[in-house]
Amino acid sequence: MTMDKTGHPHYMPTLDGVRGLACIIVVVHHFRQTFDIPVAMPWTEIGSLGVLIFFALSGFLMTRLYYNAALTYDSGAKYMVSRFARITPAYYIAIVFVWLIYLTHPEFEFQMDPVMLARSFMFIGSEGVFWSIPPEIQFYGFFVSMWFCHERFKAGNYWWTIVLAAISIFFIATKEFWPGILLPSKFHIFLYGFGVGVLIGHPAVRKYACNAYVQLALILAVAVYFDLFIVYETIYTDLLFPALVALMVMSLSVTTPVSWIFQIAPMRILGNASFSIYLFHHPLIQIYKHVVLPNDLPLAANFVIVMMISVGLPVAFYYLCERHLNRVAKDAGISLANKAKEKFIRRSPQASL
Repeated sequence: MTMDKTGHPHYMPTLDGVRGLACIIVVVHHFRQTFDIPVAMPWTEIGSLGVLIFFALSGFLMTRLYYNAALTYDSGAKYMVSRFARITPAYYIAIVFVWLIYLTHPEFEFQMDPVMLARSFMFIGSEGVFWSIPPEIQFYGFFVSMWFCHERFKAGNYWWTIVLAAISIFFIATKEFWPGILLPSKFHIFLYGFGVGVLIGHPAVRKYACNAYVQLALILAVAVYFDLFIVYETIYTDLLFPALVALMVMSLSVTTPVSWIFQIAPMRILGNASFSIYLFHHPLIQIYKHVVLPNDLPLAANFVIVMMISVGLPVAFYYLCERHLNRVAKDAGISLANKAKEKFIRRSPQASL
């Protein structure tokens, strides 16, 4: 049987809005940064909260969508194709876009020189917002090992899970010594997302941890902890804060009188286009500030214009271009995977990964 080309049947509409909120947090952060608007710590690092939400969401969604499915060649290949088809088209276009700006404006904040361009194409770049893509991609690959260990665990083989647990502990214990673009430095954030993705599968957790009261409590806990305890040096190394963020993501995945706002049309539009917004907003803000900006406009007017440009243009790009490229890339990837299966896997009595 060949892999089908349909989307995954699971869908949590509130999480579209949570993604939309996360990307708006990042946009506001870079507006404040570009226009030198002073704020007190830790709110200078509010953009990192948006990135934390994205990372926790990745761990949560990968777990909910794939972890309990059987790991076969078909399901594993479809997973990898879906992940890369979702990332690569917009990502590569954004890299080329920033490189072209750098060629014409060498003073541009994003120094996309030939070395960084090559690194970015290989998913090891660290310039601007692109630094967060490498650990995301690396987690996609590492998740397959978690999926594999789960399959072996269900079959009664616990050694793979013990090895995986040891590697996870090592990553967390040494997270501060790894470069920020490598998975171990952010692994605990993804792992929390993975953990709550497993937890929500239990009916009692879903009942008692995913209601309006708990959602409000977790939103408040995240805001208070961020305000009181987060500083620049600890935003990605703190162990408790990303756990609170992951719990908040889990709780908000269920529709309640609190979380319904995340599934209204504007929030879902922002969520659908969140990856394009994330990739393009900062260079667009830079272009507006250093190339287009009219003189003597008040800050509020600049904010409105920046939001229209840095959010509106990526949303248009998503609906006019990105989602179609994603579909083409996914179809091409699945076709290649099916051809590889016909050529190599069918010759073997074992067709599972």
